[in-house]
Amino acid sequence: ALQDYQRAVIIGSPNTFGKGTVQTFADLDSLVPTRASHLKPLGSLKLTIRKFYRVNGGSTQGEGVTADIILPDTYSYLELGEKSLDYYLPWDTIAPVPYQKWPGGLELSYLKEKSQQRVRASKVFTNINAYVGKLEAEKNLKNNYQLELSKFIRKQEEAKKEFQKIEALQTAPTQVKVFGLKEQQHSKARSKSLTDWYQQINKDAYILEAAAVIQDMISSSNDDGKKKTAFRKSGLEK
Repeated sequence: ALQDYQRAVIIGSPNTFGKGTVQTFADLDSLVPTRASHLKPLGSLKLTIRKFYRVNGGSTQGEGVTADIILPDTYSYLELGEKSLDYYLPWDTIAPVPYQKWPGGLELSYLKEKSQQRVRASKVFTNINAYVGKLEAEKNLKNNYQLELSKFIRKQEEAKKEFQKIEALQTAPTQVKVFGLKEQQHSKARSKSLTDWYQQINKDAYILEAAAVIQDMISSSNDDGKKKTAFRKSGLEK
């Protein structure tokens, strides 16, 4: 909904899971008359009774919600999501409802370009892309197995080193300081928990990139405000 109303920028994996349906369970035993109780247990039926739709008329079923800004994802090589399941209901549309987008607007093309520049320059995301590329290549060779034990072990060790390399980069501290908005009195255990949480955020490349995108949104908004102010002063705006 936030994406449809252009009140937010969705950032992360290419798509969400894509489950846009509602199910209910029917207990078959409750339908069996007393004289036929010897047939129990009969189990349950799982019935799909509703589907979700967005205000623009599109479903979230199968396709999910597509990110505005896509970041490298270590799980992107896996077949995940509703559409990977057997007999899933396909994506479809209905008539949209009248709705108004946020008048402030968002410069998505500008935000995407700035994010892509940072991702290309990031060691973390560069290594994640390389790692995913290798995993995808191996997945395409899923019918090809190494039977010689020494070669199999060596291959496993190489894969482990690749993963450790990415893990080391992802857990490397950054120059960004993360702290709470308001200092409050906490117990010793709570303070320790918060400190650990701040340190985890400080090492999370995805959260830091999201923060950078927010900063770009602020900068873009400020620049747009200056342009509008100059436009009004020029006497050209009605």
